[in-house]
Amino acid sequence: GGFYYSESARDSEGYGPDVESTYQAVQYLYCLDMVADISERRDSGELYDILPKEYCDRMKYWIKSLQDKDNGYLYHPQWQRSEVDRLVARRGRDLAFGMTLLRRLAARPTYATPLGDEGDGILPSGERVTVKATARKAESAGREIAEHLIDLESFKKYLAALPIDTSPYSVGNLMESQIGQIVARDTELSAEGAGYSLCDTLKEFFDSHQNPVTGLWTHCDTVTHEGTNGLLKIGSTYDRMGKPIPNPIRALRSAKEGIALENPDTVCYVLNPWYAISIVSSNAMRFSGEKGEREAREFKEALVSEYPALVRETAKKMRLFKKVNGPFSFRQKATMALNQGIPAAIPGTNEGDTNATNCMRGCLDHVRNILHSVLGVKPPRVYGLSDYMHFINSIQK
Repeated sequence: GGFYYSESARDSEGYGPDVESTYQAVQYLYCLDMVADISERRDSGELYDILPKEYCDRMKYWIKSLQDKDNGYLYHPQWQRSEVDRLVARRGRDLAFGMTLLRRLAARPTYATPLGDEGDGILPSGERVTVKATARKAESAGREIAEHLIDLESFKKYLAALPIDTSPYSVGNLMESQIGQIVARDTELSAEGAGYSLCDTLKEFFDSHQNPVTGLWTHCDTVTHEGTNGLLKIGSTYDRMGKPIPNPIRALRSAKEGIALENPDTVCYVLNPWYAISIVSSNAMRFSGEKGEREAREFKEALVSEYPALVRETAKKMRLFKKVNGPFSFRQKATMALNQGIPAAIPGTNEGDTNATNCMRGCLDHVRNILHSVLGVKPPRVYGLSDYMHFINSIQK
């Protein structure tokens, strides 16, 4: 029921399907309107509307089978557990994507998770087991809560060691991959009467390191790929905490400038400026008061006049990563063999992968959605029912 990251992973020993690649394949169906005719977009169970029942069942049982009963995280058999635990972003993303897929399958994990999900006690075999009420009890924090989320002192020590001034993208990616766990931990701490918030602490940390000239998290006052990449990840973390991103208009101007930067080494450099504009403008309109809402709206309206040049520039860069058989690769002439630090493709191949292809899907989505939200009209569909049927026929083969 799962998807592979790459063709070389599918066809080679030692590799296997993974939850993130599966989530991205499913997400492709949603975000370009391929299933708009048939999906009800319900809160749970909607995957049964758009995929064969037997396929959904397999996916559900497969995801549940990956869960560890003691700490609630997901572990793939092709990856060493100790390595996954070391790669916190990898572990956090697997958990978040896995739980999203289970909700779309109208299912719950077998055991409780660090995200606050309660387990249903049902194994993939259908057998019932006794489960704890929660996998996040403070008294067993060393085993069931990440050590740096146990208390305020541990979290501050963890943040102080992060290379935010030199690698804002990697730090932003690390925190975004854990933000669901941090929010869940805050809920627990509040119930315990802790008197502090990890989300507030994280906001203060990011606030203190932002460059007020550019609105980015780089020291130089020029816009760089690293800066716009960091803006996307850090901005997304603010947004998921429900907190305002500081200096939003300066950040938006920098993101727009990032669209025209030359020499994109990875597909992220093409997607992330557009994604950042979506995140920062939406955040400003919701959390920065009347002034922030007005300025973000005015920025997007002014952006429309520049759209032809921006879209041509974006399309030119997208083509640099396109493979002859349709998908996109993470680098211009090579697939990224490691996905979040873990092997997902044969090194040295030049092939499409789910992550890069999903990035380009996201780029197209943000480009059209920003424009059409300003114009006040519904974006035209990219795919239709015939494309959906082609997808179904392909997986059924």
